Amino acid sequence: MAPARLSSRATFIYRLVYPDLVDEVFNEGDAFLVRNKDQEDRISLSDIAAVRFGSFLFPTRVTLSLKRPSIFGTEIVFVLPDYIPYVKYVPIKELFERINAQRTP
Repeated sequence: MAPARLSSRATFIYRLVYPDLVDEVFNEGDAFLVRNKDQEDRISLSDIAAVRFGSFLFPTRVTLSLKRPSIFGTEIVFVLPDYIPYVKYVPIKELFERINAQRTP
């Protein structure tokens, strides 16, 4: 799966408005590989306490609240770069399902 990242112009504008965004988030199945500047951390789905997203923002801004702090803190904020009308929240729905599957024994 392609990383969640924006073009350089969009990144610059988003960084002005949302300075807490990480550079890249890669889907690794049971975890996310998060990169910001020269730092990298692997966040397991079982370490995610909650997922929030901006329903009226484009691109969609996603916040992962963590059960324990990572090197980026207790929240990971990124944006979903792809926009398909009326299918906008499918990746978020899949993310909720994957995280919930990790929670159930």
